Amino acid sequence: MLELVSGVHLLHPEDAVLVAMLSGWARQQLGGRGLQPGTGEGRRRVIETFRRFTNEYPWRWTAAHIDEWMADPVMRHNRAKSTLRNCQGAISLCMDYLLNPVHGWVEVCLERFGTHPTPILHDGNRREHLVDYEGGEERRPMTREECQLLFDHIDDRVERMIKRGRKGALTAYRTPPCSR
Repeated sequence: MLELVSGVHLLHPEDAVLVAMLSGWARQQLGGRGLQPGTGEGRRRVIETFRRFTNEYPWRWTAAHIDEWMADPVMRHNRAKSTLRNCQGAISLCMDYLLNPVHGWVEVCLERFGTHPTPILHDGNRREHLVDYEGGEERRPMTREECQLLFDHIDDRVERMIKRGRKGALTAYRTPPCSR
C-alpha cells in the first residue's frame, strides 16, 4: 500500500487502488515468497485477463464471475484442465493476498468504495486435481507395467547377443532399442 497516501483525493481512485494492489501482490510474490519473476508475471497476466473479462475491480468480483470466466476457455478454446486449474490458482492466490488483514486491502476498499473483496473460489467451483496425468493420450507417460516390459525386452536382447557371441552387449545394456 505504499502507493496510496492517506487523505489524498485521487482522480481515478479505482484504477489507483487496483495498481497498488497488483504492485503489492507482485512484491509479496517476489520478496515475501521468493518466486521467480516469470511466475509472478504469469499470475499477474491471469488477473489482468480476468479483470478485462469481468470489467470489474477485485472488490466487486463474485463467484458468478469466476464461473462465467471458466466456462469461456472450456467451451470456446478447449483449454487443458491443468491450464484452467493454474488460472484458478493465480486468482485464488491474489484473493488470499487481498483478503489477508496484514495487507489492509479490505479496510482500504471499505473506506474508499464501501465494499471489499470477498472469496470467489470455493469447493463448489474450484477445479480439483483428480488424476495423475491429464494430458493427451498420445503424450502420456509410460505405466510401470509398460516400463517393465521395455526393460525386460532390452534384457532379453542383451541375453541373446551374449549367447550368440555378438559384440555390443555392454552397449545394449545402456542404450534402449528405441533410441538406436
